[in-house]
Amino acid sequence: MKQQTIQQTLIITLTLCITSCTNLTVFDNPVLASNQPVQNACSYSYRLESSYEHVDSCKEGLSKVKLKDRYGFINQSGKLIIPIKYDSADSFSEGLAVVELNGKFGFINKTGQVVVPLQYDSADKFSEGLAKVYLDDKYEFINKLGKVIIPIKYDKAQNFSEGLAGVQLDEKWGFINQSGKLFIPLQYDTVFNFSEDVAWVTLNHKYGLMNKLGQLLTPIKYDFTFGESMAFSSSKGLIAVCLNDKCGFINKLGTEVIPLKYDNASMFVENRAPVELNKKWGYINNSGREVTPMKYDSADSFSEGRAKIELNGKYGFINQSGKVVGLIKYDYADSFSEGLAVVRLNGKYGFIDKSGTEVIPLKYDNAVKFFNGFTGVELNGESFAINKQGQRID
Repeated sequence: MKQQTIQQTLIITLTLCITSCTNLTVFDNPVLASNQPVQNACSYSYRLESSYEHVDSCKEGLSKVKLKDRYGFINQSGKLIIPIKYDSADSFSEGLAVVELNGKFGFINKTGQVVVPLQYDSADKFSEGLAKVYLDDKYEFINKLGKVIIPIKYDKAQNFSEGLAGVQLDEKWGFINQSGKLFIPLQYDTVFNFSEDVAWVTLNHKYGLMNKLGQLLTPIKYDFTFGESMAFSSSKGLIAVCLNDKCGFINKLGTEVIPLKYDNASMFVENRAPVELNKKWGYINNSGREVTPMKYDSADSFSEGRAKIELNGKYGFINQSGKVVGLIKYDYADSFSEGLAVVRLNGKYGFIDKSGTEVIPLKYDNAVKFFNGFTGVELNGESFAINKQGQRID
């Protein structure tokens, strides 16, 4: 909790439009000394000239900001576009954002104009041209003009994904299409959104994989899956599943391509997945070959070509060949970000590079990951920002 608090209170540069920037708090005296644009993964953005209690990552060119428990939106240059007056707000989706005022929800466009009146008891963001709203104890789907497209007779409903939405009636779930027609019968205990033409469903506490025709690609037999809300493509086409305390991997056709023989497993990242056998962890590639011996006490997913491992209560990193880079000696370590990783030894934090060299001395009382060339640190009760050379930025 302390590290999260530090991250939310450090004076740091806010760079919009990067997901990792979510939940950072920005104060007066921004780090950058000029209004020079900063290139990032989304677009150009600039230093903020104002102070907010909270700034979200940008979505569709605007970021939600919070001040005195009210919400509004700024653009990528930090200019306030939509006044800070709403009790709550969601990020923009398909050109509109959910906002709340005096307990009622509606939708605004990017100029701040209310395009769907604030009259609902709750509302979800638009997905595939439709938004789920709740009024007078019933759900319905509306279009961007506020017209009811699908009156809902169900107890619960999910958002549309790939043309289908999960609905529940009398404790059983199925799917409707965008005409409101029940497309997959109400017979499951739980359903998850379709992604890449497949969705997970559950029955009697077991998981199975289904296609968009409602056909089961696997029996509903698995005790657990890591892929409930994950696209197969994000895990190199393979998702971990577990049955009878053994885990392996299936592809999106439902075929078990890596046998269920491990005690635990995680997702594939950078063509490697951590797996556990007999209380020791190693790594396999997406053909199932063990590329790192099962000898570590814990193992994380790869990030920037390095993975954090634990041995005898100490942490270090390996490369994709399984070779240890640097020493396994740290009391704490975080994953690599922008070529550097936070490490802690004897209560002091610093940063190592991908060779394991300590490039920023371990002298800080706390530190967090780099993004966009800066990070926040704490020293002797004072919080401030540093660059990748370890230089303080005031």
